[in-house]
Amino acid sequence: MFVSGLPFLVTLSRRIRYVTVQFVPKRTAGELANALKLVVGLYRRAGFICQTALMDGEFEKVKKKLINIIEVNITSKNEHVPEIERKIRHIKERARSIKAELPFSMMPGQLIKRMVLHAVLFMNAYTDKQGISDEYSPREIILRWQLDWSKHCKYQFGAYGQAYDEPDTSVTNTQQPRSRNVICAGPTGNFQGSYFFLDLDTKALIKRRRFVELPMPDSVVKKVEAWGKRDKQNGLLSFCNRNNEPFDWSDEQDALIEDNAVDPEPATYPDVPAEIPGVTLEAHVPAVATPPPPSEEERMAAALENAGIAGDFEEFQYRGQRRGNEQHHGRDVHVTHNHFNLIPAEAGEIDPPDDEDEDSLPPLAEEDESSEDETYVDEELEDVELVYDDSEEEQDDEHSQGDRVQETRSGRQVRPPARYRNTTHISVGGLHFNVSQMHFSVAATDLTTPIPVLRDELKVLGVIMTQLSLKEGLKRFGTRGKQGALKEMQQLHDMKTFFPRDPKTLTRDERRKALSSLIFLKEKDTGEVKGRTCINGAPQREYIRKEDATSPTVATDSVFLTGAVDAYQGRDVAFIDLPGAFLHTITDEKIIMILRGELCELMCMIDPKLYRKYVCKDKRGNPVLYVELYKSLYGLMRSALLFYKKLKKELEEYGMVMNPYDMCVANKETQTGHQLTVLWHVDDLKISCKDKFKVTKLICYLRKIYGEKMSVHRGGKGKYLGMHLDFTEPGVFQVDMSNYIKGILEEFPEELTRKSPSPHTDNLFTVKDKEETKELDEDKAMQFHRTTAQLLFLATRARKDIQTAVSFLTTRVKSPDNNDWDKLKRVLQYLQTTQTLKLRIQVDDLRIMRWFVDAAHMVHWDCKGQTGATMTMGKGAILSYSWKQKLNTKSSTETELVGVDDAISNILWSLYFLQEQGCGTTHAIIYQDNKSAILLESNGKMSSGKRTKHIKAKYFFVADKVADGDLEIKYVPTEKMWADMNTKPKQGLPFRIDRSQMMNCDVDLDVKHDNRDMQAEPPCPTGEQNPKVMGLTSRGSAQECVGITRQLGSGSGWSRVTSSLRNASKRLLV
Repeated sequence: MFVSGLPFLVTLSRRIRYVTVQFVPKRTAGELANALKLVVGLYRRAGFICQTALMDGEFEKVKKKLINIIEVNITSKNEHVPEIERKIRHIKERARSIKAELPFSMMPGQLIKRMVLHAVLFMNAYTDKQGISDEYSPREIILRWQLDWSKHCKYQFGAYGQAYDEPDTSVTNTQQPRSRNVICAGPTGNFQGSYFFLDLDTKALIKRRRFVELPMPDSVVKKVEAWGKRDKQNGLLSFCNRNNEPFDWSDEQDALIEDNAVDPEPATYPDVPAEIPGVTLEAHVPAVATPPPPSEEERMAAALENAGIAGDFEEFQYRGQRRGNEQHHGRDVHVTHNHFNLIPAEAGEIDPPDDEDEDSLPPLAEEDESSEDETYVDEELEDVELVYDDSEEEQDDEHSQGDRVQETRSGRQVRPPARYRNTTHISVGGLHFNVSQMHFSVAATDLTTPIPVLRDELKVLGVIMTQLSLKEGLKRFGTRGKQGALKEMQQLHDMKTFFPRDPKTLTRDERRKALSSLIFLKEKDTGEVKGRTCINGAPQREYIRKEDATSPTVATDSVFLTGAVDAYQGRDVAFIDLPGAFLHTITDEKIIMILRGELCELMCMIDPKLYRKYVCKDKRGNPVLYVELYKSLYGLMRSALLFYKKLKKELEEYGMVMNPYDMCVANKETQTGHQLTVLWHVDDLKISCKDKFKVTKLICYLRKIYGEKMSVHRGGKGKYLGMHLDFTEPGVFQVDMSNYIKGILEEFPEELTRKSPSPHTDNLFTVKDKEETKELDEDKAMQFHRTTAQLLFLATRARKDIQTAVSFLTTRVKSPDNNDWDKLKRVLQYLQTTQTLKLRIQVDDLRIMRWFVDAAHMVHWDCKGQTGATMTMGKGAILSYSWKQKLNTKSSTETELVGVDDAISNILWSLYFLQEQGCGTTHAIIYQDNKSAILLESNGKMSSGKRTKHIKAKYFFVADKVADGDLEIKYVPTEKMWADMNTKPKQGLPFRIDRSQMMNCDVDLDVKHDNRDMQAEPPCPTGEQNPKVMGLTSRGSAQECVGITRQLGSGSGWSRVTSSLRNASKRLLV
């Protein structure tokens, strides 16, 4: 990167997140290579072996100079490394923050260089969310010591004062000054706490420890600015790439960036517009915070219990390695897992080991050495030996996994902390170091690399909770389990998924990289036991990037938009499930798979002549079969992507055209003038067309490709992506998830005895202090997280009436307390009360979209607002959202502006999507209840001033879209604002009125369903009229959010206003 014309080399380690910055005045190949060698040496000294460096095209010239040090991977033209660009953006923000506090309008190059290094120094001093540890900073992991606040944070960067020279005891009568006028340039980072200073007399950088800060005179400011002008600085802190082009970041994005925030990943394929405004991504939905992942011991324990594998897998050793005093030729190598030990300073450097060459591999048995009757024993498998040491188990009893005492070379004992997980501790001779999910190799003459089994398989087994392994499944289901497994393996055989390979013809590397095959059994609702074969594709992560294996899937919003169109046009709808979808996809890479034990025997039972002769045995006598995949299998990283490309090509050959705003939606104009639409999510398809024959014709086309076993459901009803979709009522699109709600309620560990008329109480957004409540224990917190995730899935689909409560609960999953648990139970009690409630959508006119956008000001504990947005084209909410705003605002008008900005991407995407669908939608109308916000959004600069300058980008963008004719903004009274219930925890009658609009149901739904069971709310006093009902004022001011009192529920006064409420709910449509 170039900072104000000064070149810097920036590096970042992917997992450790340690950043290095070096000033490279000469960008020659030798200079860059030397700089990279210093970086590699830094990691080597910390015990990490750098294997691969991802670089852009400028480093092509240094590739040859680093060929023996590190593998250099060069990106193609116009391609970037997103992680390093993101980190450069962080450096820019830190440097800008420092510069904003300085009084200089421009600075010399020396000060700019030190400012960048100063920013990186403290970036490494804090833990990174994406790093391997929440406790230790990247600097502490690499350099093994942390900065001292009392030493390294004493003086501020840019402070003026006098730096004192260290006294020379040998000279006492000198007349030389002992202090200098300097500008502080940040700490050096050494143990003593020295600082860099810019000498104002010589313009040289000096190091001193003693400094006295003084007020900065104007003469010093002018002098520094003169130096900056002499260095041809213009006062702007610009960040550019190697072509002297500014990085493509907008000022608005720069202003809102947070440290360690994660940008959405770049689009996987340029022709797949996954980031066109409004595409539903994870970032557009209130996300459930991810809890800390379970430790490897927990995963393995769950896997052992699930898979029925006996033995202790806490430690393993390779053949030729013993826990006694045996020594290898060269070094004594010991590998254990889940230990993390800070490297002692006296450990010294660890040179990267040489890779094993092919000559050191154990040769396979010659063919003529064994008769045809003998069973071939795979030498590669024989090299694997699991050693269970009783002494180690005794040590575990004495010390826990995280408390084992280890001794350094100097004799000092270190007790490694247990907080580090997923790490590997390696002992070489007397040296100890750790590697966390990085590739490493150890040079040892007699050490042979085993086939990659056990750990990755156990991780896969531990994740799959609802399915049983083959061994456990056969125990539980008996004959039914065996029939299910045979049926699954027979399908693989019939589909010619793979063909057997002679292990003698495979190279050692092919056998080492062979992926393990797994089969799981699950009992379906019908009582049938179904087998599912998958492959452990985890090792593929070493050479396949995530962005190269991501497959598009249909957006949930696309399902609702097309469903509303289907109901409005009276289309015939069919739901299709393609059987064995991946088995119809030919793989484009060579993949060797290994089948072990009972899985191998099952294949031999299906076709003994084909498979039996290729069976070999491992050391324990277990049968092993190597096969080469011809088709894709579930578990391979690229299987879903390969199937997507295959199905997309087949639909395009049929004449379908992809919607550019959702590449899993395809359309075709038929000869009869009707549109044929297909949506697909992997192997689940939804087909609709007004002409039933066209639907049947496409089904026949797909059946020729995927066989007669293709599942087809017609008649206007079907299950799609966890939702029961119903088109049987003319003009109505119904979404039902009552069975899903039933499963949530049955799974919840506590009995729900009460029923609630609303999903939240008035104090929904209230967060109590830690002294007033108690945090949930680990088990209860995990259940809170799981249930909240289930409710989030439900709220974004069929039950939009719980979005406000769920939106708040998603912000509490990191540290939930008893108060949050009660709020979760309140939502479940409400769902239990209204379990059969369905979402009903009706469209009156496809030409105009009506969006209701509202926001509540300062309702959360951190004074942030809540945004609500709802889209309709008649009755019922087609799309609906509820978000916590991501920045603080100073007024309700600003909150409304931020709310529109939060929803604008969804508004524009839905508009453009329907236009591409050929629905004739001309524009979208945004209804708001804040006139000041409407003026800013409509007039832009004409209505802006000093008080709104800091958020001008938000309303200027809306103003541009209004000028283009895509949007129209209108005022609507608060009592007619649909999205009001998505911003406030409303109760009683106001909540029922809003719910009747959003869900398109009766206002008195609760009374009809649960009149006898629910606790009655106080009726309206005799002779009085409820002002909320008569005036239809179901809301307070736009800023009022909490503290709404209950209104009419049931009782004597309710019957007198029921008919008025029905008519009122109809008039609320704008």
